[in-house]
Amino acid sequence: MVLLDTFDKKLLQELDSDASQPLHQLAKKIRRSKQFVSFRLKRLEEEKVILGYTALVDILALGYFPFRVSIDFERMTEQDKDKFVQAMKKHNQVVQITLIRERWDLALFIIVKDVQEFREFWDAILFTYRPFIKAHVVSIYAPLHNFPKTFLAGQQRKERILGSRKEPKVVEEAFVRTYAKNVRQTIVELSQKVHKNPKTAIKMIDVLEKEEVIVGYQVHLNPLAFGYKSYFVSFLLREGKHSQELFAYCKSIPEVYQINRIIGGDDLELLFMVETRQSLLQLVDKIKEKFRQSIVDDTSFEFTTVYSQGIIPV
Repeated sequence: MVLLDTFDKKLLQELDSDASQPLHQLAKKIRRSKQFVSFRLKRLEEEKVILGYTALVDILALGYFPFRVSIDFERMTEQDKDKFVQAMKKHNQVVQITLIRERWDLALFIIVKDVQEFREFWDAILFTYRPFIKAHVVSIYAPLHNFPKTFLAGQQRKERILGSRKEPKVVEEAFVRTYAKNVRQTIVELSQKVHKNPKTAIKMIDVLEKEEVIVGYQVHLNPLAFGYKSYFVSFLLREGKHSQELFAYCKSIPEVYQINRIIGGDDLELLFMVETRQSLLQLVDKIKEKFRQSIVDDTSFEFTTVYSQGIIPV
């Protein structure tokens, strides 16, 4: 396990607030030299604390709808599951894959233009893997409320909303996907990949930000590397009378870094990053106690992201 010092935490906090910040800006904010920041970044990358730097893309602005399929396998060895993951990575619609402990084995985050495309995609999966799928649940995500992970250094966080009601924008999707995977790549590197000149690439990024196709930038962390774990916690609600109060309270919890409104199964999903399951349960118990008249039930799962295209926040 990697022990993070104060400067590591401040640096990760700044990157999670805006992963596209240039080196000199990061150095100024944590009050250290560019050489110091560069060294720390390299070390955190080598130790797998940092897995990437991604854009927060509002996929509804690209004309897509986000689905999550949670899958419970049967008669599948670990090697079989790995082969399934590798096969799913080849599909352009699959933008994120997470391994889940407890009720489910795995979750696929899928983006499609309409329900028919999803139906065709999922039917193709079932055609090949139906004998190995014991159960599955489909959920629709929108909107997603993402927050910088303030438990790292305690800074004030800014809400970033993905999946709000927007008309699809006319943009080059290939450019968005290439840029979103690594927002700290140089403009020259990006330009070569997308076959644009650097000035054009810069202008295209400016347009994506202005049109709110990209609503922010974050660092993709591996919490296991520094002694933390990620959890989904979903709530089934009895009524919506106190939903705004519940949302505001959950938003104030430093360990909550995303709040998802979902259709299919439960009503609200929180993403936590905590040190222990016990600390998670204590936080959840506080929510349940405060909103006991609104919450019918809750479910929690530990998860690990094993693949991401940088489209859906992780």
